[in-house]
Amino acid sequence: MTKQEQQKLNRERKQEKIKRAEEEGVIDKATRILSAIYLLHSQSAVMYDDLDELLERHGLKLGNIKGLGTKLNKAFDKYFEGFSKLVSREQTQNWADDLTKFDELFREFAGLPTQERDTNNEEKETKNDEA
Repeated sequence: MTKQEQQKLNRERKQEKIKRAEEEGVIDKATRILSAIYLLHSQSAVMYDDLDELLERHGLKLGNIKGLGTKLNKAFDKYFEGFSKLVSREQTQNWADDLTKFDELFREFAGLPTQERDTNNEEKETKNDEA
């Protein structure tokens, strides 16, 4: 078998696997899991920023921790880039909406202040009523 024939056979096998995975719902489930992972990572990135801002505002520095958080975010961005073909523009908007809702629920669960925007579009912290 020639190299070109082998490559064609490999492409056909790959397409068959993808088709079977789509029919069995594997692609949909994998996309939902990946979306949840990305949502959780996005929330942690927001929390890192909040922590850094809080400590900096009070004269405390994170030093190496902030750098490590930046490296972690870059690694996650690179990882998710590999899956970006599975994500449509509509799903990106859904992610942004989900992140806003998840942030509110997570902060309430964790007893953390929420971020609200005032009329000047500036962020301000508010305490959760149920915390």
